[in-house]
Amino acid sequence: MRKFLFIALLLLTGPVFCELGVGVKGYITDPGRRAVEASKGYYDFYLKPGDTVEHVIEVENTGDQPGVFYVYPADGTSSPAGTLVGGVRGQDPSRAGTWLKVEKESLQLEPKARERVAFRLSVPAQTPVGEYFSYVFIEPDSPAQPQSENASRSNSEVHSGVRVRSRIGMLIITFVGDTSLRQPDWKWEGQGKAFDNGEIFYCVRLQNTGNVFLKPRVKWSLLGPNGNIVSHSKGEDEFGYIVSGSDLLLRFPLSGGQLLPRGEYQLQWSLVDLRYPQLTRESSLRVSLP
Repeated sequence: MRKFLFIALLLLTGPVFCELGVGVKGYITDPGRRAVEASKGYYDFYLKPGDTVEHVIEVENTGDQPGVFYVYPADGTSSPAGTLVGGVRGQDPSRAGTWLKVEKESLQLEPKARERVAFRLSVPAQTPVGEYFSYVFIEPDSPAQPQSENASRSNSEVHSGVRVRSRIGMLIITFVGDTSLRQPDWKWEGQGKAFDNGEIFYCVRLQNTGNVFLKPRVKWSLLGPNGNIVSHSKGEDEFGYIVSGSDLLLRFPLSGGQLLPRGEYQLQWSLVDLRYPQLTRESSLRVSLP
């Protein structure tokens, strides 16, 4: 009976995890002044080529176990979906991430302990006018989990380990040079139809060819062979960010979940940037469906 109870307890007991998490705050540390928390949750610097600034980031182990936290700089860019993304640990920066140096590359923190890490941002002397994105990331170490000695018994064993929360990045936007020389611009190229989960999309590749980041908003409608509107946007869709030199993939859902008859349709769309309203574009494309 005792042996049966012991086996039952093992089968009913789930994995036992400790947690390793991270919290991050940024501080503005102007010389001669007390450090003030960066209220925006990110840094934005207005600098000239050759300028250098130094500030601090506070890292907290929000978990219940001691752990190692890696600190590293990374390039910032935008994804084809319009989200801001940063490079991963072990990937050497090649853009604005190279301007960053961190005081320490790793921290050993007890649960709920905090430590501040200084970082220095130095703009190269020949940097062109523009807006540049970078990150300082804080990433908890993810220790390898021990493997079961007997795989056939793994379902009846109690497993323990460390549950690791995702890394946190402190975004740094650096505005370099004379703001009057900012040049917002874009170009687009039709990519054709795409199919996803039974839906038909028309894809447009939008490229940021200027020296500033953009926040596009689009409104569109699809006209049938008889000129009637068969599908349209629900208001105006915002598509996030396009960092200078990056692309955004606009996907227009043509069928709207309905079965459209075969024929020639017309996609009409208008594009405007939220930061630079003078940057607009209207276009009309013929699309054969289905």
